[in-house]
Amino acid sequence: SSGINAEYGQINLRREMIFRLLLLHLLISVAHTYNCYDQKCWGTKLYNSTSIPCDLAQNHCQLSNITGYPSCLQHFDTIGIKCGDQCKCVTDDRGRAACSCPNKYIIMISVALIGVVLAGILWFVYFRCKMSKGLPMDTARAEEEAEGRRNLKYAVDD
Repeated sequence: SSGINAEYGQINLRREMIFRLLLLHLLISVAHTYNCYDQKCWGTKLYNSTSIPCDLAQNHCQLSNITGYPSCLQHFDTIGIKCGDQCKCVTDDRGRAACSCPNKYIIMISVALIGVVLAGILWFVYFRCKMSKGLPMDTARAEEEAEGRRNLKYAVDD
C-alpha cells in the first residue's frame, strides 16, 4: 500500500512539474509575442483630454480612482499588439499603436488591371493595323475586278 502511494505521489509530482513547465513556456512566449505598444497614457473623468508620455513596452498606465489623472508606472509591461514580419509599428498623434502593413491585394489588383489595360491596347493596335493593311489591298483588288469587268464588257460589245 505504501508503495502504491509513493508511486501515486511521483505521478502527481511529474504532472505538477509538467504543468509548471508549460505555464512557464506560455508566459515566456506571450512576453515575446507583442512588438507594438501605445506611447501615451490618457486620463478619464476630469482629465479625459490629458495625456502623458509613457512607453507601454516597459511601463503601465494607472489612473487615479478619484480624479482620473493618468500616471506612468515603470517596470510593469502591458499587453501590446503583434505586428507581422512585413509590418511596422506606428503610433498616431494620440499615442495609440497600430501595425502598418503593405496591402498585397491592392498591389496584385493594380498589376492585374495594368495587364488587362495593356492587353486591350495591344489587341486594339494589332487589329487596327491588320485592318488598315487589309483595306487598301481589298479596295485595290475590288477596283481591279471592276476594271476587269468593264474591260470584258467593252470587249464583248466590240
